[in-house]
Amino acid sequence: MRLSKKSEYALRALICLGRDPSAMHTIPAISRSEKIPAKFLEQILLTLRHANLVSSRRGAGGGYFLDRTPAKLRVWDVVRIMEEFPAPPGSGQRAGDGGYSVLDAYLGKLSQDLQALLCKTTLEDLIKLEHQSQSGNFEI
Repeated sequence: MRLSKKSEYALRALICLGRDPSAMHTIPAISRSEKIPAKFLEQILLTLRHANLVSSRRGAGGGYFLDRTPAKLRVWDVVRIMEEFPAPPGSGQRAGDGGYSVLDAYLGKLSQDLQALLCKTTLEDLIKLEHQSQSGNFEI
């Protein structure tokens, strides 16, 4: 599975915010650090702000910050907001005999398993993985 650039950039921006949750992070700083186009990042942060995942403060010393701790922000929360999911597999595609095909059932189970993994993975988990990868101990 491949996430859209929108989801990928949202997660990268949140990881950036989560590395130092007490600091204010400006769009230019996040854009440079994460190599995200600034205009696209603005739209993403606006979406995340409307979903109450980040907050912003205007003025000198302002910027963006997380609305919750990285341990309480699930990857699923971000992906669900950023992606427009099609109907889940097995919802309406019928086999010739009027029942669901084995493939529909398999794809439905795969979708459920992926959602369960995204639900149990937090932003804190991703930040820990990032630290492990930088120290050469990368293992999922």
